[in-house]
Amino acid sequence: TFVFQNSDGTRTVYFMEEDVKYVDSKGSTVIKDITLTKKETGFGITRNNVDLLIPNNIKSGVDVGYTDYSIKLIPQNTATNILTEQKNNSVVYNGAFGAKTRLVYTPILSGIKEDIILSEYIENASYTFILETDGLTLQNRDGKYVLCNGLQRDPVFYLGEILVYDAIGKPDMGSMTVETIEEGQE
Repeated sequence: TFVFQNSDGTRTVYFMEEDVKYVDSKGSTVIKDITLTKKETGFGITRNNVDLLIPNNIKSGVDVGYTDYSIKLIPQNTATNILTEQKNNSVVYNGAFGAKTRLVYTPILSGIKEDIILSEYIENASYTFILETDGLTLQNRDGKYVLCNGLQRDPVFYLGEILVYDAIGKPDMGSMTVETIEEGQE
């Protein structure tokens, strides 16, 4: 929540859908700042309880850390010599899956948002990723995928749903097929 003192003496309270603050290692409550900053091997965020590294080379994979876990999302079959640029508060990989595609990663308060943008229609477009899970196991809960520590019920990470928008912005649900390669690893 955020509470603001108004000029007339009243207060305004804003309730947020997700955490906008967290308790840091010193025990202080701090406001999250998901502004991208340049790092040696890519881009990270300024201040958050979720660690993030979006790499200069997408073949290295995106690292997301939370509590004692760090997962890595690695797109497969990406092009070579991809132009990487920071645009606004996102990292854009132009031509990631070919000349007519862009792969865009944007930090959000609870992790990362991934967009695959097509500049023209590609029939039966399909994209493959490897997810290194750092000992967490994949579970399908009513069609939604989560990563859990086998000893705990609460998920550590959530895999978002696939949303597809056409050229005029009409949304539709995409699909995701998940296969465990090595339990607790990939």
